[in-house]
Amino acid sequence: MLPIVPSVSDYTFQIPDAAGTAVEIRTSIWKVPQIFQDHQLLPRQRRGGPFVLALADGSQRILRVRGTLNMSIEVDGRTYPLERRLTTIEYVFVALPAILAIPGFTGGALGFVIGIAGILNNVRLARRDAPTLIRVATLIGATAVYVVLYVVIAVAFITVING
Repeated sequence: MLPIVPSVSDYTFQIPDAAGTAVEIRTSIWKVPQIFQDHQLLPRQRRGGPFVLALADGSQRILRVRGTLNMSIEVDGRTYPLERRLTTIEYVFVALPAILAIPGFTGGALGFVIGIAGILNNVRLARRDAPTLIRVATLIGATAVYVVLYVVIAVAFITVING
């Protein structure tokens, strides 16, 4: 069975130069990233602005979450990766479902929805801890599933419309 795109991803990050201070970064497809410390949402400097982490010694750290495909956290202007950077070949295979999202090529909204969902799922599959050959084979197989799913839904829809 094809893994579904997780609705939430969590990352734990140890704040540099602040022994024992860790934050949890929670991301979702539908919401902006949030940063928690001890299960409490950190406040923001202003609406939509960076998060403010108060340390035990009275100092503060300014935190921002950056990126979509290669997510990182910025602490006081220094950037630290949260995810392994994808290779060029992984980007190519992650983007394969985009062919379903090309207007006029496949068929509008259905292709767009399945194509974008496929890209998001392929990003998660590409980040799995597995040998490169297995990851690439999984990405190709998943893309084939998206194409088959598109064809089955499109044929069923046309069959229903034409009676």
